[in-house]
Amino acid sequence: MATRSWLLTVSVLVEQDAELAAKLGPGWRTDDDLQEVVTAALSEFLAKRPDIVVEWQSMTSTPLDGKPAVGRCAVCNCWVYDVENRTDGTPTKINRGAVVDGQYLCDEHLPKDHPVAF
Repeated sequence: MATRSWLLTVSVLVEQDAELAAKLGPGWRTDDDLQEVVTAALSEFLAKRPDIVVEWQSMTSTPLDGKPAVGRCAVCNCWVYDVENRTDGTPTKINRGAVVDGQYLCDEHLPKDHPVAF
């Protein structure tokens, strides 16, 4: 029987209030806990498809605060990386954007004539 395989890569932004975190602890106990929750959620979503099996492959975690060429869009507050000034240390699995007049803007809020505008 032939099998088709896909590697589905999904990025999820997790933000945590620092003051509450000091009282409550991290958002999850271990990477295994997070793996279990994500795999179970996808399996439940695909439960009506007995031909599909969901298996965990990997996870990465990248802090965004303090990274080079990374900030929040001044209009919608989403995380962006500055495509014009990125470095090897810039995470690029977030929204594309640029700095205009000293402010980060996502590709949807850049001036329409900007080369990165969406």
